[in-house]
Formats: sequence, structure tokens, C-alpha cells
Amino acid sequence: YVIQNVGNQRRGKELANNFQKAKEYYQRTKAPLITYTQSVSLKGQDLTKFEKIVNRRFKDTPLKQNQFDALVSYAYNNGDVFSSVRNQIYKDPNDKVAIKKAFLTQGITVNGGATHVRGLYTRRAKEARLFSDGEYRNLKARYTFKGQEYFGNRRV
Repeated sequence: YVIQNVGNQRRGKELANNFQKAKEYYQRTKAPLITYTQSVSLKGQDLTKFEKIVNRRFKDTPLKQNQFDALVSYAYNNGDVFSSVRNQIYKDPNDKVAIKKAFLTQGITVNGGATHVRGLYTRRAKEARLFSDGEYRNLKARYTFKGQEYFGNRRV
């Protein structure tokens, strides 16, 4: 989150845009960059934005709580819910295999799609499992990434 309470707007912007300088500032001053209350408020504002996106995208689709939560997480991490996921859910919200495939083929790349990131793939697998199975606890998902089998973060 942006550092808001350093008493100097220019210094705050400088620290907000440079993690290393922000870390050094905190280590030197031990002053919280933002308060816990501010962080909770900002998180709430962020989540509200993505809850609205999901509500708008799926206004005519009945969703269970776990499905809604998975889609909010997905939107929060991607900025929206990609059309392949939306279309599959519109088509059949109970087709677990197709929905999992849709989750795992979107939002797992960086550099314009040139690089697949295993951490993003793991996150998509967890969101797919939450959507399909309602698993909130111990969200370890089994998946294949670049020909290797994983369970959670461990190769099996």
C-alpha cells in the first residue's frame, strides 16, 4: 500500500515507489508506514471494488458463497474475470472439470504471455478448487506445470 503518513508528500511518493527505500525507512524509524486500521480500510475498499465486478459480471448467475469468493480472489489478482472463465461459468456452473481448465488457462503469464509463472498457476489452481469444491482450509491443489506434477508448492 501507498505510504501515507510520512509528513512529506514527495517523500511518501518516493517511498511508495521504491520498496528498498521504504524498507530502510521503516527499519530506521520503526514508524508504521500506514496504520493497521488504515490497512484494513484499504483492503476493504479494494475488496469492495472486486466484489462489485463479480456481482456485475454474474448478476444473472446464482453463485454459492465459495464460488463468489473464488471469483473475487480471481478478479482481485487479475483486475477482472477473464471471458473464458466467465463463459464457462455461464455455460454450466457445475462443470468442475471445464471450469478448472478455464481457471488454469488464464492469468498465469507475465511479459505479455511470454512467461508462465508457477506461483500464478498455483493461485489459479487454489481458486479453481475453492470454486468447485468449496475448500477454504489447506488449499493445496494438485496440478501439472510444464510437465511436472505438484501438490501445493511441492513437486510429487
